[in-house]
Amino acid sequence: MKNTVDLFRIFQHEQKRVGDSMTVYYNIEENSLQYKNAKGTLTVIFHASDAGEDFYYQKFGELVSENGKKLGILVQKTYHNGQNAHLFQNPMTGGLKMFEIPQEFIDIARAYQFDRESIGLKGETA
Repeated sequence: MKNTVDLFRIFQHEQKRVGDSMTVYYNIEENSLQYKNAKGTLTVIFHASDAGEDFYYQKFGELVSENGKKLGILVQKTYHNGQNAHLFQNPMTGGLKMFEIPQEFIDIARAYQFDRESIGLKGETA
């Protein structure tokens, strides 16, 4: 099932929203956005099946592979257009918790749950 999120439009919106604080990349093949700065990378993968997103964090300079993906550690999943979320604690990383991630990445992840309109996701059917 193809995701109906307009990834390029969201990418353009996010570039403006985060400004110079990070670089935003999009990958149409992976249906994902990446937010990068000197502290690390937050990768957001969009899913049509549950109208949600997976969030992976990778600290700058570290290469962490989880489930064969070199995206970092899964730290959050959202479902039903942000109406539900699950935060993860992964024992493989010594217990990386969402609050151990730099605040700017937490703010981005929270916007996907609580302020989807600011990202340009209001009304999207992910």
